[in-house]
Amino acid sequence: METYCLEPIHDEKALDRSILFGAKDENRRLPKITQEVHTRKQSDQGFTNKCVLYATMEIIENKIYLKTGRWYNTPQEIYDIVWDRMVASGLANDKWGAYINSALIVLRDENIVLTLRDEVGGDEISVTVDNVFYIEREDRINNIKMEVAFGGGVLTGINTKRAKLDYYGAMNEPFYVEETENPKEIAHAIVLSSYNELKRKNTTYSPGTWGDKRFDKGVAYFHDEHLDDLMSPLGFMIKIKADQ
Repeated sequence: METYCLEPIHDEKALDRSILFGAKDENRRLPKITQEVHTRKQSDQGFTNKCVLYATMEIIENKIYLKTGRWYNTPQEIYDIVWDRMVASGLANDKWGAYINSALIVLRDENIVLTLRDEVGGDEISVTVDNVFYIEREDRINNIKMEVAFGGGVLTGINTKRAKLDYYGAMNEPFYVEETENPKEIAHAIVLSSYNELKRKNTTYSPGTWGDKRFDKGVAYFHDEHLDDLMSPLGFMIKIKADQ
């Protein structure tokens, strides 16, 4: 099996989501429909071993959009710089890929300032990563939905051999990742970024990294019951530089 992402490596600084949001979640209700960030046109990054990095940056772009109402793109030089730091830290490799939380660990621990550019106006915004956290198994589906609704997305991965889920099968209608005994083997980082309970009940949307010609215009769908079969889901927070 081509191994492009691995389960999270131990991170002693990572928190549990309930520590950060438990009391806040008690006072808010899940919306029926989230911001449709999954509809943003996806670029085709090919079958790259850097899917962990691309997925991480996709969520950062989502978070900035939710905070500012504007889309900012990640310049190629940012991908190059962060990947080099991931490799130097021993958390990634040009052959086998990376641990699912490797980009987040490097961005947080090295306090790397990410400068993204507005895709329309061309101006820039700078952010850093803060408070990486796990989404605990207890009430996991609800907590994943909370992070999707209010946090811009969840970072996770799919190991099709272990999970028995047919990721490639979602290329065809109805574009759902279904169970199968003999999936085509792949380990791939993915983003859970939206849902619409009025259109697709008990479903979470995942925009792929292979452009809008694959899946449903770039989006694969997971039945909520399968979310527990994915790699340990992660969330994080960002800080926008105060002078922006």
